[in-house]
Amino acid sequence: MRKSLQAVIPKLPYGHETHIYRQDSDYLLTTLAISYGATVLQNTAIQDVSFNADDVELVTTKGATYRARYVVDASGMRSLLANKFGWRHRDLLTHSRAMFTH
Repeated sequence: MRKSLQAVIPKLPYGHETHIYRQDSDYLLTTLAISYGATVLQNTAIQDVSFNADDVELVTTKGATYRARYVVDASGMRSLLANKFGWRHRDLLTHSRAMFTH
């Protein structure tokens, strides 16, 4: 069975795809999360995640333990949660991959 996916970009005045710079959107979302009381741990590698009845326990590679009500995994392609729970689908219908950096 053949499958295809086509993203149709409308003509002006509605046209052109939106390009959001990664560093700008990261800053915006991080600042917004902090304003709502989030604690941001940058450059902190997580070794394990355990979901309990009342919270989530995170253990870093340096042995520190953190507890949270919510966790945002923004680690991208190497997502600990996606790998742990088998959420990643590797069946590339296009047989291609996007390369990105910033």
